[in-house]
Amino acid sequence: MKQNFISVFILLSTLLMVNAAPYQLNKRATKFIACPVKPTPPLFNNIILSPDPIVKGSNVTITASGSISVDIPKNIDVLAQVAFLDKDGILLADLDFVEFCSIEGINCPVKAGTNFEIVLNDIQVPDSNDLDAMTVAVRNNNAGVFFVCSESSDE
Repeated sequence: MKQNFISVFILLSTLLMVNAAPYQLNKRATKFIACPVKPTPPLFNNIILSPDPIVKGSNVTITASGSISVDIPKNIDVLAQVAFLDKDGILLADLDFVEFCSIEGINCPVKAGTNFEIVLNDIQVPDSNDLDAMTVAVRNNNAGVFFVCSESSDE
């Protein structure tokens, strides 16, 4: 009887320990690659999503850092934008954007080569099964020129 009790105790202890082990093998951080625009702009140095992976139909906070390769004067319309795309590159929802120079910590004019970090809060992720990619960019809204741009990748 005592031997059975010890065996059951060891079995239950083992099961509890296995069940308590973290399941982080399935979690993969979202990777970002160059945006498919010409001319190809530089990528962000780092993009952190919260939550990662993103959840369809909920909000995501994006923290992106990088540097701009050209000067950004104070008087032009520069936007930090997020786009959600299907597999054909078609927008699934309206662009989420913020005036770049109004972001906390950004002081325009910005000299070329200046490192920066932007935080975009409460970006709505479309609740669509067609969601395939997300782009994060800083661009000149009037000229359509991208200063820095990264797109999520399945790789």
